[in-house]
Amino acid sequence: MESHPNISIPEGDAYFTVKLQDYTAVEKDEVVLDCELSKDVKVMWYHNEAEVKVSKTVAIKAEGKRRTLVIKKVAYKDKGQYVCDCGTDKTTAMLNIEARHIKVVRPIYGVEVFDRETARFEVELSEDDVHGQWKLNGEVLSPSAVCLI
Repeated sequence: MESHPNISIPEGDAYFTVKLQDYTAVEKDEVVLDCELSKDVKVMWYHNEAEVKVSKTVAIKAEGKRRTLVIKKVAYKDKGQYVCDCGTDKTTAMLNIEARHIKVVRPIYGVEVFDRETARFEVELSEDDVHGQWKLNGEVLSPSAVCLI
């Protein structure tokens, strides 16, 4: 007579096999934070201890055992600590945000004009969405009948 005992080995708790990494981004970049678990379980994401919610700039993905948090057009408010929590384990990363490196592509040039002629000044910056201030002798210029900005 042969006996085959029925032995079941309980599966261990989920843990992170690939942890989050600290990341430094430049304003307006897309940031991808990802990690991987020992098994496919639900996770919660936190930013500075507040739960992260999906929005038009934040996506949360689960593909197999991989978990990903995507922040589109990252801003200074997004810096801080991020935590991915599966209930039985956590992984943490710090996100640092640096200012964009805005450069003058085409500098302003002086012009000579006669009295009552129009002077036109132009400058080109490396970023399209940056708005500067025009000044004359240190005073901020505002649009008027004689000043188009």
